[in-house]
Amino acid sequence: MKKILCVLLVATMFGSLICNSKATEEKENLLTEAYVYVINPATEKWKTFTTLDEKIEAIQIPVEIVNNMSTTALVESVLNYPLLLNMTYFNSYESGYNSVRSYFYGLRHLETRVDAANILIKKFESLEKITEDSFTFENFEKYTAIECILSQPVFYNSLSEEEKEYFEQLIIEKYNLIEIYSQNSDDFDGKEPVAIPYFYKIRQEYSGIQSLNVSSTVTTPNGSKVSVTIITDADFTTAQKNQAMKWENSTYPNATRLRNPTNRYNCHSYAWYSQSSTNNVWMDYPQAYMSDGSYSNATNWSARVNARIFYPGATIYDSHSGIVTKASSTWSTSIVTSKWGEKSLMSHVATDCPYSYYGARFYYR
Repeated sequence: MKKILCVLLVATMFGSLICNSKATEEKENLLTEAYVYVINPATEKWKTFTTLDEKIEAIQIPVEIVNNMSTTALVESVLNYPLLLNMTYFNSYESGYNSVRSYFYGLRHLETRVDAANILIKKFESLEKITEDSFTFENFEKYTAIECILSQPVFYNSLSEEEKEYFEQLIIEKYNLIEIYSQNSDDFDGKEPVAIPYFYKIRQEYSGIQSLNVSSTVTTPNGSKVSVTIITDADFTTAQKNQAMKWENSTYPNATRLRNPTNRYNCHSYAWYSQSSTNNVWMDYPQAYMSDGSYSNATNWSARVNARIFYPGATIYDSHSGIVTKASSTWSTSIVTSKWGEKSLMSHVATDCPYSYYGARFYYR
């Protein structure tokens, strides 16, 4: 009973905070409408873009508009940002968030708003409860985006313990987790849930809690050992995979899917270790393959078929790897096959993917 009263009290507090926030926004004459992305994945112009940079440039919100937005309007603008879910395509959720943050000023500025976390929770509160019928593409985007943002320490740590508990109770309610996982439920029939919350996966990453995955090693062609993880954790649900594929089709319309999403292996594992569809190895960093003589680095930025392309990123966790399947005289227009994080195996132009291609290098056997 005390727990229920506590949750109800926090819910009441949230309503009061949001009302006060809105009153302040109106008083200060802040912009109260979300930014409209004139160019977006639904437009014909978007389909002409062949680089990540072109997309970033086309949807950047002017700094002066961001600075003068109410927090409510800024939250909506961030959640509607066409490239926001790129943050779920990296080797860690922290790196994915930081990658999007690096080129989206709206997200960086949202971190400075003291009421941002509360308004994100209020938005989450308004979303329709997840069922097979309600888990639409729009719902998938909003649930994923809010959970990915609120899980980041800059937002999560701004919440009180009561607010954290309230948000986690909301997740349980929205995903219908008690009914799904309770062995005493009359409706429990062993079926997979419609969706698995991103929130738990991300908070587990930040907290360092051990998963069911197993640490292991593989060897390079020259015999060097490389640390890897054998994936045994639960994969995303069929519904989530279907919605993720819709997002990929919309956001990267010129890329071609070769395999459906799976969390069993990642880009480095696919490019350097095994191209098998039964691969279950996750590799954080392929440094040994590039440094022990197993592969030679091309010094002239030339691509050829079956070369490995390595995108260094800012850290090992936002690096990326792929295999060249069609070489071009200009490396940037070569065709690459690469695994996009926990999602699909894609064939794409080297520069048309969720990863920074600056400093890309080619390696040959």
